[in-house]
This record gives sequence, C-alpha cells and structure tokens, in this order.
Amino acid sequence: MEYKTSDVNGEHIEVKQGYRRQVVYMEPQTEFETTKQAIRIKQLFTDFDADYCVLDTRNAGIAIYDALAKVLYDVERNVEYEPWSCMNDDNLRSRIVIAGQKEVVYSIKAQLETNSKIAVCMKNTLNSKMIELMVPNQEGVEELQRIVPDYETADVETQLFYERPFLETVALINEMIGLEYTVQNQTGLIKIEERSGARKDRYTSVSYGNYFIELLEQDLFSDSSEYEYVTFYN
Repeated sequence: MEYKTSDVNGEHIEVKQGYRRQVVYMEPQTEFETTKQAIRIKQLFTDFDADYCVLDTRNAGIAIYDALAKVLYDVERNVEYEPWSCMNDDNLRSRIVIAGQKEVVYSIKAQLETNSKIAVCMKNTLNSKMIELMVPNQEGVEELQRIVPDYETADVETQLFYERPFLETVALINEMIGLEYTVQNQTGLIKIEERSGARKDRYTSVSYGNYFIELLEQDLFSDSSEYEYVTFYN
C-alpha cells in the first residue's frame, strides 16, 4: 500500500494512494494438458506465497478451474495441493465441491463492458506509475551475472531459464505498444485488439490482475477513512 505523507497543523497525516503493482515474474504456458497447467499454477502460487489467483474462465479456462478445484498431486515436488474454490461466482463454485477448498480464485469472464473497464484501469495504473515491471533483458543479464555465481558458466538452457522472465517483460511491453484502442460510437466503451499476427496474452494476464487489485483497493477504501493519523517517534 502506497501512502502520501503530509503535515496538517503539526499532525502527520497519511493519505492512502493504493497498492503498488509489481510484475516480478512471467512465463509462457506451453503445456496444453489441463492438469499439468493447474499444477504449474499451484507451484507458482506456492513459490510466491500468493493469496489469490485471477483466472480467465472462458473457453478452455473452465477446464483449468475444474482442475484447480480438485486435490492435485505434484509428482515433481512430491507434494499434494489443496483444492481451490471460486470467490466471486456461485455457479462456478458449485461445479465442484470438495471439503477443504480455499476460496482463492477470482474468475473473469470478460465481455465488452468489463474489457473496457479493465483497459481504463490499466491505462490509469500506467499513467499514475503505480506498476513496476522487470528491467529489460540486457539489464537483467547484468544483474544475473552479479547475483548468480554459476550463470556465466551455465549451459544455454539454464541461462535461458534465468533470462526468460526478462525476455517475457520485453514481449509484454511490445504487446502493449502494438495494441489498437478503439472507442465504440454508441456505447463509448473501449475495445482493445492486437494487430494482425500479434498477440495480447501477456497484456491480458497483467491487466486482469491489475483490475482485481483495483477492486481490492475499492473494498479497502470503502471500509476505512481516507486519512490515518499516526504518531512518529525520532
């Protein structure tokens, strides 16, 4: 949570600014088998000690949700993952009911109006500089050379493993640069499309997560005062 601090009549006041977004890791999902995709999601969820999973549940996404809603055994890590449940869609939640499910999945089934809200939210976040992306690949390699002792002597596949998040960040930026925004004449809603031959998967993933954070902020601000008075000791 970001705060802007100021003094009013000698008292310290902190004004809530919202959550700072940090995109700290990205990877493409190349596995098409739904159970394996779900296990990878839960691996990352565990690795980053996450609290929520924002999931596109349209089309093939519903099968991913069904897998996440079940107990999964990860052979690679020899660990069993607890089942998840949806936190914002009763119909989705009732598809699979298993004891011990945790409500961590936020489902998005974006239609034109929702997509417009997501696009506006992402634009506002970028303009307000409330999101931080990873550095470009060259800077990332310099950091890897500094903090990973075996990076320079590693084989190409291992080096690529370390570099991939930075490469994905570059791909994300290129995707966003290449997007085309159009405003619908009758509704005033924004429609975002990729150019011919291009993709917007990374943008979609980040913008969905950003939209969910926006909803968390609205909920947080509605439950408490805009100002918080605190005492500072030197």
